[in-house]
Amino acid sequence: MNRNIALIGFMGTGKSTVGKALAKKLGLEFIDTDDEIERSQEMSIPDIFEKKGEPFFRAIEERMIRSLEALGPAIISCGGGSVLSKRNVASLRRHALIILLTADLSLIKRRLSASADRPLLTSGRDKRIETLWKEREHAYLKAADIVIDTTALSPPEVVSAILRLQNS
Repeated sequence: MNRNIALIGFMGTGKSTVGKALAKKLGLEFIDTDDEIERSQEMSIPDIFEKKGEPFFRAIEERMIRSLEALGPAIISCGGGSVLSKRNVASLRRHALIILLTADLSLIKRRLSASADRPLLTSGRDKRIETLWKEREHAYLKAADIVIDTTALSPPEVVSAILRLQNS
């Protein structure tokens, strides 16, 4: 494999967990764009949203994704809203196989119920999850080369599905 694999999808679908397992299995570097943004800004994503705003975060995210074009091969976990930018999708298309991880909305809500570090879910969590999902679903599907529903799969099963589908 000489291309990156970019995992996209809504928060709580398993991008980071699956990405780390896939990178380990393939002996590749794992890059979480949110972690890289936190490192580069020396503050957490919630703090970036609070102190500098979402537009600032999205601009940093675009630069981060564009910078990954020179890297490879690696496994990249993209932030949940990254595909809302056409520039991000175009950049990912240039250097990566884009795999969308999905899950049943009720499972996503359960997975995110205890999460305190999601700046877009500060109030009315379940309703906000539904709204964001509806806003993003089309962008996810449009960007994806491969779609994998993780609802009934363990992380190792998702890794196996990715390995099987990327070669077909």
